[in-house]
Amino acid sequence: MKVWTETTPLKRNPLALSSKIHEEIVLFDDQQGSYFALDLVGSKIWELLQEPRTLNDIVTELCSVFEVSEEVCRKDVTGFLNQMMEKNLVEPMNSWNVPKVKELEVAKTAGGIMNIDESNNGILLS
Repeated sequence: MKVWTETTPLKRNPLALSSKIHEEIVLFDDQQGSYFALDLVGSKIWELLQEPRTLNDIVTELCSVFEVSEEVCRKDVTGFLNQMMEKNLVEPMNSWNVPKVKELEVAKTAGGIMNIDESNNGILLS
């Protein structure tokens, strides 16, 4: 399970496709070949996660829209987000950091050979 706290920014997995049908959202994860249907509250959370949000942000917003106590909302949203993370539909922002390429000696391209030089942070064609 991914490590996150109530102050960790969370965001949708950009590879997950979604479509709104009436007031609910259907997700498709082409990596898993799976569909997921979200109810009204899950759909609202998905919409909120279009931009990075913390658990606190989501709970505050949901409590202003739905008649629910903060305690119940926090518990339910935490469970929902954990399920979404298990299915790789939502990720903590820090997990999307792309590792820096340390070394790539030679790669063949259609136009010749491409060397990546980390010291210049650029690509040198030869």
